[in-house]
Amino acid sequence: MDRNLKLQIYRNMITSRRLEERVAELIKTGQVGGYMHAGVGQETLQCAALANLRRDDYLLYAHRGVAYWVARGIPLEKILCDLAGKEGGTNRGKGGVMRVVYPQLGVLGESGTLGGCFPIAAGAGLSIKVKGGDQVVLCFFGDGTSNRGTFHESLNFCAVRKLPVVFLCENNGWAVSMPTERSTAVRDIAERAKGYALPGKVVDGNDVAAVYGAARRALEHVRDGKGPFFLEGETYRWRAHVGPVDDHEPA
Repeated sequence: MDRNLKLQIYRNMITSRRLEERVAELIKTGQVGGYMHAGVGQETLQCAALANLRRDDYLLYAHRGVAYWVARGIPLEKILCDLAGKEGGTNRGKGGVMRVVYPQLGVLGESGTLGGCFPIAAGAGLSIKVKGGDQVVLCFFGDGTSNRGTFHESLNFCAVRKLPVVFLCENNGWAVSMPTERSTAVRDIAERAKGYALPGKVVDGNDVAAVYGAARRALEHVRDGKGPFFLEGETYRWRAHVGPVDDHEPA
């Protein structure tokens, strides 16, 4: 990683953190309606992985945090308009806190239910293969979401068809309020890749260089036509499942 790339990743991380803090303030004062799932503590994993994407690649983001959108290059004013339900948002303010969509940069949005991202990623990967392109799909999801049926169905389909999808699990230790060790039978979720004859790797999700390098190798594997790749980043959620909450409140 060169110095400019490191600085860009750092800027994206800081911008994401400050944006989330500001949005939390706006929610508390009623200027932004609803709530948000804070991504504080997971910016490294999101920003470092996304630094590898080409402009024409596709992104399915998870529901925790704003770093996906910032790192992908969506204008901040559009993100704020989406969160505030304003006309200037990516979806004219109709999507709220979890429905930012920006096809100009391959951002395909978030499913209405956890686990819905997997078949969407598979569909995007299938479209790439049918059209003969060399784009890739990067699909983020949480550790708890790996227990949904759509996870297994989609991994199997992508493996059979050798689709260009990287599945990136953000293992933050919690599925809402359930510790991962109580909800999931395997210690490393990446072990599940073996059931579909896919390569899997676990990486320190708080190490910028490690995440960037692992994501780069995973994307190269997929872009070379070798089929899907499973990457797990071990990180931690610093805030409550849903907020805003005060800084002194436990996560």
